[in-house]
Amino acid sequence: MKRIVTKMISILVFCLSLLSTTHSVAQCYKQLIDASGITLENTDVKALKDSACALRDVFPKALQDSFSVIDLGFYALTDDTEGGIAEFTRMAEDVLRESPSTKYYLLFGRQTDSKNGPNSKVFVKVKLPTWGNFKCMTDMERFVLQYLLEQESVKVEITRMDDYVKIECATMSTLRNKIFKIVDCCYRSRDLTCDMEELNAIPCFNKPIDERYNGINITICEPLLETTPTNGKYVGGSPGRDKDGDEDLKFGDDGAGDLDLNGLDKDPFDSNLFGKMDFLLGKIGTFCNHHLTNVTSDYIKHFRYGNGEMYFSPTLSLYVSKSPELRNYIKDFGIKWAGNINKESKLSNLEPFTFKEDETRPTFGGTYNQQNGLTILINDTEKTDIWATNFVIDPVTLVWKADLYVEIRDNFGLDKADIVKYGKTCCGAGNGFISWWILQHQRSYKPFVTLIKIKATIQGQYKPKA
Repeated sequence: MKRIVTKMISILVFCLSLLSTTHSVAQCYKQLIDASGITLENTDVKALKDSACALRDVFPKALQDSFSVIDLGFYALTDDTEGGIAEFTRMAEDVLRESPSTKYYLLFGRQTDSKNGPNSKVFVKVKLPTWGNFKCMTDMERFVLQYLLEQESVKVEITRMDDYVKIECATMSTLRNKIFKIVDCCYRSRDLTCDMEELNAIPCFNKPIDERYNGINITICEPLLETTPTNGKYVGGSPGRDKDGDEDLKFGDDGAGDLDLNGLDKDPFDSNLFGKMDFLLGKIGTFCNHHLTNVTSDYIKHFRYGNGEMYFSPTLSLYVSKSPELRNYIKDFGIKWAGNINKESKLSNLEPFTFKEDETRPTFGGTYNQQNGLTILINDTEKTDIWATNFVIDPVTLVWKADLYVEIRDNFGLDKADIVKYGKTCCGAGNGFISWWILQHQRSYKPFVTLIKIKATIQGQYKPKA
């Protein structure tokens, strides 16, 4: 990492050492460092502090001294800070974990460019307790809460410096309202799961019916965290493409042959290669969607340390669920599966439908997927399995409906063809692909399978043949 980032982290450590010795009442709001070029008015700082203290005050007394709102600023467009706000935020969180006085926090990252342009934004990260009055929160509720705060942080377009303050105050207000309900809910329900309307599920994402789907309609709700239901029936999908062992899942086999590795195989330091891979996935592949930056970081960590275990991320599943290509795949499946349905149908007697190998499977190469990081993280897929529950058909209207549980598997690894195709890509991307291939095939880091889980409700109408 460049020298300026090293200096910033040193300052962060110093600031935290000072903050930890200061009386906690004054520390509901902490400004760690501001390298953004923003100069806040005294009234703005007071507004932030007042909002932060109001947020902290809704926590139970036993937790108030352990929670703070943390602010840091960052200038996006400089070579010395090429790690970007997401990497800087991760570093700040690493430092915060070492601070005995701040165990839980709402962390803001103000990113600016010279003209308040598209790189001006506010990043947000929340860490809440998992015990006491927060013990009853489920993983999904925590995930949805983070998602809601991220949505709050992008509601205001940044055109003036005080827009940052408006965003942060509004986000603190949203979290304050949620914390109040969480604390009350967990107190009343003890060890039971909170049943809060705002945190039960991510709203369903609906699109108008496409005429080419002949009345097949689909509603996709939250990504699944639970396993496939035991009462579900397997109804088909797309078969696996792995017949003799996929090259993209092999490791330590070298096999470079005549591949042009741009001399990167001579670099003795794996960390340098991981840096280029991180630039490819985290800076280029997810440039338009900072919500997936943490996923790309997890991908690389899992590749480096995970020993080949399967990987699952609810954030990734969320963005897959919104992909037009995924919706169209499920609709295509619905049309085929509907051919087995008649007015006497029951789930138990419905035959599965499986696409032929390489006929149809979920792929993520469209504009939405490219802009949201799904092309670099997934692109093509290996296997899709679909289970169904709650199948019903109206005996009068002949409208049928079923809940589908979709599980998609993808190999996160490269083969020679990937290097031939992408190894010469500009802007550092080519070196990212080459570094990834070297780490996998020459340095024996293990690729892995990504698991994506989606729940969908699909509906159609049986039309008797004339």
